Amino acid sequence: MEMTSSSDPRALLDGVSDVTFSGSWANFTDLVISHSGTYRLHFNITSPPNGVLFEVTYNITVPERRLSGQFLSQPSSLLTGDLFNVSVQLIDADTDVVLEDVTWKVHG
Repeated sequence: MEMTSSSDPRALLDGVSDVTFSGSWANFTDLVISHSGTYRLHFNITSPPNGVLFEVTYNITVPERRLSGQFLSQPSSLLTGDLFNVSVQLIDADTDVVLEDVTWKVHG
């Protein structure tokens, strides 16, 4: 993965990046880019060593992840000055999946 001027410098490429070419098809089923932005992905055929080497580059834009939130618990009544706890969960707005690991984007 190559960064561009609109890449997030914290971005990581995760997943299996070396796959077997089979029947003229290379299937990358779990590649993930951790942060939104525009990136260049380079795909290379490197085997057999005496074969024709081939490279193709794709520019890919990863959109911002759409999130929503939901209150899990909140006090039923409060008085001014009371301390209280609130539990919330983040939900992927496109898949409705609850985010179990809220550190995925390494905010800081």
